[in-house]
Amino acid sequence: MNAQYSDDEDKLISWIKDNYKNLFFGILLGFISIFSYKFIIDSKSTLQHEISFKFEEAVKHYKNNNFKELYKISDNLTDKYPNNIYTSMLNFYAAKAYHDNENYDQSLYKLKLITNNVESPELKILAEIRIARILILQKKYNEAESFIKSNNGFTQNPLMNELLGDISYIKGEKKNAIRYYESILQSDLPPNKIKIIESKINSIK
Repeated sequence: MNAQYSDDEDKLISWIKDNYKNLFFGILLGFISIFSYKFIIDSKSTLQHEISFKFEEAVKHYKNNNFKELYKISDNLTDKYPNNIYTSMLNFYAAKAYHDNENYDQSLYKLKLITNNVESPELKILAEIRIARILILQKKYNEAESFIKSNNGFTQNPLMNELLGDISYIKGEKKNAIRYYESILQSDLPPNKIKIIESKINSIK
C-alpha cells in the first residue's frame, strides 16, 4: 500500500488546514445552541414549577377563607404571568370568592382577565358564561345578551343559548325564549339537562 496520501486525502487535509477556524467556531456555536436551548427549557420548567407552588398556596388560602392572600397571589401572578394556565385557574378562584362575597364588579374583572389572556378555548368559554351569568344577576339583561352574541360560536353552545332563553323570558319575549330552549334540545345533552329545558318550555307554554 502506498505510504503517501492519495490526492483526495491531500485535498481534505489542505481544506481542513485552511478552514479549521470556521470548523471550530461552527462546532462551538452548535454546542452553544444546544446548551442554550436546554437551559431555556430547564428554566421554563423551573418557572412553571414555582408558579404551580404559588397556585397550590393560593388554593389553600381559598379553602381557608383567607381571601386577602388569595387575591394578593392572584394579582401578583396576573401582573407577571398573565398568559400562564395557573394564573387563569387562580383567577377563577378569585372570581368565585368575589362573587360569593357579592363583589360582582371585581368578579367580572377577574373573569375578563381570563378571557383576554387564556389560551385554552374551553376555559375562555367557561369564563364568558360566568360573565354572562353575573350580568344577568345584576339585571343587566341587554348587556348580557350582547356579550353572549359577541361570541361567534354562541349558536353552537347549549349553555349560552339557555342563558339567552332565560334573558328572553325575563324580558317577556316568550317566543324567543322557547326558540332558544328548543334549539338546545337538538344538542347532545344528559337526561337531567333535557328535563330542565323541557320544564322551562312547558312553564312558558
